Amino acid sequence: MNRATIPLPSVADVVAMSHAERLNFLCTLDALADEVAELRGAVHALLNGPPPPASLIDAKEAARRLGVSVDTVRAKGPEWDVEVYLGEGLCRYDPAKVEALRQRRRPRPVDSIQRRLDQS
Repeated sequence: MNRATIPLPSVADVVAMSHAERLNFLCTLDALADEVAELRGAVHALLNGPPPPASLIDAKEAARRLGVSVDTVRAKGPEWDVEVYLGEGLCRYDPAKVEALRQRRRPRPVDSIQRRLDQS
């Protein structure tokens, strides 16, 4: 917060100003108000906006999370929609998409009641 502050005149100082000085001061206040509104909006957006995306992960980490080989991740990455192509044969993997894929591939627990119904 090393911003230079502009000293504001008191109401008595404004009363003592000429009409031209008041018009000039009003223009200054309007410019300051616009700047404050812009900064206020930026701070609100930063405080209330979505969190930044997680860093991309390499094939080795994606493979570990998915329980498959690195070669499988490299071969299936585009098909599974987890790969982010960065150019010149360089790929990384989106951790949120890797996690979503892991959740979809996770074996579902067997419902014992449903199993009994299926057997009847």
